[in-house]
Amino acid sequence: MLLGLALDRASTHAFNPSRLQQHKVLHLDWPKDCGLAHFKPSTVERIVSGNEARPHSWPWQVSLQVRPRGSKHYVHVCGGTLIHKNWVLTAAHCFQKGKAEDASSWRIVLGKHQLKRAESAERIFPVKRIYRHEHFRYPAHSELDYDIALVKAGTDIQTSNFIRYACLPSKQINLKPGHYCWVTGWGDTRDWPKDCGLAHFKPSTVERIVSGNEARPHSWPWQVSLQVRPRGSKHYVHVCGGTLIHKNWVLTAAHCFQKGKAEDASSWRIVLGKHQLKRAESAERIFPVKRIYRHEHFRYPAHSELDYDIALVKAGTDIQTSNFIRYACLPSKQINLKPGHYCWVTGWGDTRGGKENVSLAEALNQAQLPIIDFKTCRQKKFWGDRVRDSMICAGFRDREGTPAACQGDSGGPLLCQVGRDRWEVHGIVSFGPIGCTVENKPSVFTRTAAYIPWIEATRIRDFFLH
Repeated sequence: MLLGLALDRASTHAFNPSRLQQHKVLHLDWPKDCGLAHFKPSTVERIVSGNEARPHSWPWQVSLQVRPRGSKHYVHVCGGTLIHKNWVLTAAHCFQKGKAEDASSWRIVLGKHQLKRAESAERIFPVKRIYRHEHFRYPAHSELDYDIALVKAGTDIQTSNFIRYACLPSKQINLKPGHYCWVTGWGDTRDWPKDCGLAHFKPSTVERIVSGNEARPHSWPWQVSLQVRPRGSKHYVHVCGGTLIHKNWVLTAAHCFQKGKAEDASSWRIVLGKHQLKRAESAERIFPVKRIYRHEHFRYPAHSELDYDIALVKAGTDIQTSNFIRYACLPSKQINLKPGHYCWVTGWGDTRGGKENVSLAEALNQAQLPIIDFKTCRQKKFWGDRVRDSMICAGFRDREGTPAACQGDSGGPLLCQVGRDRWEVHGIVSFGPIGCTVENKPSVFTRTAAYIPWIEATRIRDFFLH
């Protein structure tokens, strides 16, 4: 009965208690034959890295697919679970348009194993209604609380050997730590590159660099120069660094785009394969900018804090890799770098660290910086409460004149290796002291791992709305 009331609240129709009085019994016909697969899943061996499931051994697995505006074809967006002949359980963040979501553009596909092939066992059902939890506020709020949705099918979904219902747990149950469960799905359909974080020309990272130095040419092949053409000018100027994370996407800082929503994407360009910033190079490639997404909560300079200092730049054409252009890896959402872990910052920032007359470096520079623990960076003599847990501090304590990110490096990467050879972009250059190198004022970076949900949601939103 609680579920019945919750559904009425989530509905666009007003809830009328008198409706309950019309029924002596509100019967919720949850299936009794739930949770039993005709083809038993292969669960004997403990799989750590994941593997292909036995076909149709998870028969409640749903593929939720949408037909983008102007297209005749459907694409898989999210997984889901069949829990009733009329209902699919899924995540609220799958539906970026909220109340404006058009249910008729979605469909429920069951009986699938090979996602992109037609299969005799598959069945397709229309979507009648979508109920996102009424308290779900992402991405207007950064938290993913209440990330749950119910999708009602347009027709009854009958079971077969290939389609079954999963059971819902009891309200009282709590899983014990260490209890093993299984997650199923078709993986990350947003095609993050698997060959990320590996450079053809290996960077010179053997010696510990204290003052920063010129990088080996093309050894950080995901390094982007974001350039803008000022109004009335024919020439582009370097404004910020960035990191290539996908064939269509560059990760950078929100503060690089001062005009906010009024920013004209067509006046920007993405330049890759660069070493000498101000010279034409045979390896360089130039790509137009299609759209710019600043985090919707970024308010600087209207507010003094630099929270949510992250942006995604979508390229106008696919960016293909070469020996000079590669993708950096994104870190996992759960990772936390330990204090003292050495990472590298790269960019064409002001190498002199002056307070005025900023001069960009001719060649790409690199510097090695140790991670500073959060509590230390929150001390008053460091950055105090300007630092949030969505940020990373890196640099040398109690020392002036040591390397730091500087003007021109903004938006560029803080690159770390964590237990493997691949380079991951753990930070985005955000802010530091005037003059760049000041005692007890380390460089501050947006912590990429804190914004993985925002990155993924932004890509979904871009796909649906454009």
